[in-house]
Amino acid sequence: MNRRHRLWRHVVSALLYCLPAVACAQSPLIQEVVDRVDRDSLVNTVRVLTGETGSTHGGTSDTIYSRFEQAGTHGLATDYLKMKLESYGLSTRLQPYTLWSFIGTNVLAEQRGTVTPGRVYILCAHYDSYSGSPDVAPGADDNASGCAAVLEAARVLSRYKTACTVLYALWDEEESGRIGSLYYLKDSLDRQDTIMGAVNLDMIGYDGNGDSLMEIHAQNVANSGALADTAALVQRLYGVGLKTRVYYPTGNGQSDHGAFWMLGYGAIMIIEALRNG
Repeated sequence: MNRRHRLWRHVVSALLYCLPAVACAQSPLIQEVVDRVDRDSLVNTVRVLTGETGSTHGGTSDTIYSRFEQAGTHGLATDYLKMKLESYGLSTRLQPYTLWSFIGTNVLAEQRGTVTPGRVYILCAHYDSYSGSPDVAPGADDNASGCAAVLEAARVLSRYKTACTVLYALWDEEESGRIGSLYYLKDSLDRQDTIMGAVNLDMIGYDGNGDSLMEIHAQNVANSGALADTAALVQRLYGVGLKTRVYYPTGNGQSDHGAFWMLGYGAIMIIEALRNG
């Protein structure tokens, strides 16, 4: 299976999660949303974020060779993600932060809800990468694939109205210990935001053994179990050829969804086959 198709199926899963009607029955509107997902758009985003192709921003062409937090091209990735989200007409901002000894920047775009805007669902992925050679850290699977999914979901869903607010979040410094997401959540606690749940997409572009398995990880925190059930349900209603395996309450917390659990928020991670057997 080529990477276009793998990414497409995971993006469809993420899109379906954000649409409340999935819990009822198959809907022509939701099928329309699914059909708008573009495989080529997904792969192009991965190519730009990994330096396979350049990006043009402000009339200047640049190549993102590394998204390692201390690499010189890390900021190019930040700017590219912000530019893409703005191009979808979303209210987009950078969230620079200092937390402990870490300095980074989250990229946040808001799609305001039309019925209960105070309730926020978060679709997220981390955009930093890591390698033994920081100046060359393309991170195609970890995690340009998740970033591509968030951007494509934003591109498609921004054409529609959602009852609740959807926040598209690209976190910085997950590889250093979920720093960007922790900062955002600490700030949200201070503002008393009503976060209804989060879907974290991390490493969704590789299927080494061809088993088409999508893992859903959750722990017994807030409504995480219900979120995992919903994610599994949409596969049954709008199946795109993925098999689902739910790990609850034994989900792995070693990505940004773990920051949500630490602070008492419901969240799940969608990932390729992390566990075998």
